[in-house]
Amino acid sequence: MKEIVSAKARPLDCPPKFEFNHMSSLVLWNLTELQGFFTGNHSLACPSLKQLDVRGCFKWELFMKQGTGHEGRVLHSNLQVSMQKSPFPLEEVIRNLEMLALNYEDASMILQGQFSWENFSKLISLNLTHFEDEKATFPYWFVENITTLQTLLVEHSSFKEMFQHDRQNEIQTRIKELTLNQLHELQHICKEGFPMDPILEILDFLCVDGCSKLKHLVPSSVTFSHLTYLVVQNCGGLVHFFTSSTARSLARLTTMKIRNCYSLEKVVAEEREELEDEINFSSLEILELQFLPMLKMFCSSICVLNLPLLKEVVVKQCRRMNIFSVTTTITPKLRQILSKEEDENIYWEGDLNRTVKKMFLDMVAFRSFTYLWLSEYPELRELWYSHVKQEVFGNLQTMHAEVRVLLYF
Repeated sequence: MKEIVSAKARPLDCPPKFEFNHMSSLVLWNLTELQGFFTGNHSLACPSLKQLDVRGCFKWELFMKQGTGHEGRVLHSNLQVSMQKSPFPLEEVIRNLEMLALNYEDASMILQGQFSWENFSKLISLNLTHFEDEKATFPYWFVENITTLQTLLVEHSSFKEMFQHDRQNEIQTRIKELTLNQLHELQHICKEGFPMDPILEILDFLCVDGCSKLKHLVPSSVTFSHLTYLVVQNCGGLVHFFTSSTARSLARLTTMKIRNCYSLEKVVAEEREELEDEINFSSLEILELQFLPMLKMFCSSICVLNLPLLKEVVVKQCRRMNIFSVTTTITPKLRQILSKEEDENIYWEGDLNRTVKKMFLDMVAFRSFTYLWLSEYPELRELWYSHVKQEVFGNLQTMHAEVRVLLYF
């Protein structure tokens, strides 16, 4: 589709004017051939528009500067924007917007515009997408000026770093929800050595998905005292999430879900000097650990791990996890660990550590295997003769073993 309204029967002498006085939302996704609302000179009025989300429509430039004719051209950042395809006068549209999705070209147009940031006084949700140049930097300048912003989604971009506030000016923006999706070059959300970015001070929801070069979720200098919901998945480079000092700040966290992080060895990492003797997840109720083949334990700190409200734990395909925490784990409300997706059983041995150990000895995570390469699991050597039961590999179809012969002369 190249246009929304067909231009076949358009009048020759009078450019059409389209008025959608009651339209509040315009959402167009992945229309890669779409060139515009209408091919040719026209005007488009949407005085009630509150949501503008045009993602993956790479041939349609949304905005034009006010006072520029439709046939003119505006130059910015080595880009040529055809006004014939850009029916939205920037200053007119943004005044009422509550949700806006921007790609690199649209954001560059705003950067070149001469207008007050007060025009964004109603914007609550912002999506930044397809900043795919290898030298692209996160547009902090844009985010810090939208004081009403609450939700930020950043996806399909080449940013290497995100928040590293080191400026002297006061930042008023405080977001509550942050989603990072398919940022395969991202190395730091918050860089080590920098203080907590003020934009993240009251962050309530964090979702990180498909950030394959991220090794640590956040450095030890970062605290999340307002965070209640954390989801991290498909981040193959993650080794651990955070240190024990950051974990202590998560007093309001109620839900933690971790999936498909193939290098993750532990969630909470120990520090060289533990200044306190307890880590207290005082609000955590739900914990899911799924498809984490290198995970050995949840917490490697020597501190007591206190989870007073924890009531639901799901462990699935964590094949190397043989203990939950290296020291005492307090879970007064927990009565079971769910693994029903794998063997339809519920496990409980009186406490969390003993239950995880029992699941490891029973090799629960191996029961769904149809293919097994033994050399990838050297820990099976110790369990093979004494603990392995026939039903453990009930679904196994193929096993690959290597025989090595040592010759001595």
